[in-house]
Amino acid sequence: MTYTEVIVLITLVFSIISFRSKKIFEWAVFMPVLIKKEKSYYRFLTSGFIHANWLHLILNVYVLYVFGHAVETNFKLFFGKFSGLYFVIMYLTAIIISEIPLYIKNRNNPEYASLGASGAVSAIVFSFIMFQPTGSIGIILLPITLPSVLLGVLFLLYSAYMSKYGSDNIAHSAHFTGALYGFIFPVIISIEVLYSFLTQINQIIK
Repeated sequence: MTYTEVIVLITLVFSIISFRSKKIFEWAVFMPVLIKKEKSYYRFLTSGFIHANWLHLILNVYVLYVFGHAVETNFKLFFGKFSGLYFVIMYLTAIIISEIPLYIKNRNNPEYASLGASGAVSAIVFSFIMFQPTGSIGIILLPITLPSVLLGVLFLLYSAYMSKYGSDNIAHSAHFTGALYGFIFPVIISIEVLYSFLTQINQIIK
C-alpha cells in the first residue's frame, strides 16, 4: 500500500466517522476562536481529515489519489530512501500551514469554522506541477486538459481573487497557501527539483 493510499484510507475512515458522530466532528473541526480560547491546536491537523459532506470528501480523495501517486514517484526519483517520509511530512504540514491565514483572519470570529483536506490536496497538485510543469491536467467534469504550469497559474489567480472577494464559504486562501507550499517544499529538500523545473520551462519557451 502506498503512502497516498494510506492517507486516503485514513481520511475516508475519519470523515465517515465524523459524519455519524457530531461529538467527533465538533472535536475535530477547525474553529479559530476555540483554538485561541482553549489552546486546541490539534484542530490545525484534525480538520484536514474531516469533510462537510460526501461530495466534498469524494472530490478531495479522488484528486489526492490521482496526483498523490505521481508525486510519490517523483519523490522517489529525487529523494531516494527518505521519499516516503518527506511525502508524509509535506502532506501533514500542508494541512497545518494552509490554515494559518484562516486562523489569523478569523481568530476573533465566533461564527467561522473550516474543514477538509483541500489545502493539503492543493499542495500535492502543485508538487506535481513543480515536477512536471509541461504535463497536462484535466479539469473535473470538463472534457479538456491544460498544461500543468498554466493551470497552476490560473488556479493561483482564481484563489487569490476569491479569497479577497468571494462569498461562497470556500476557504480559497487555504487553497492558495497550500498550493504555494506544495510548490516550494520539494525545492527545500533538493535544489535539483528547481533546476529540473526551469529546464522543462526553458524547453517550452524555446
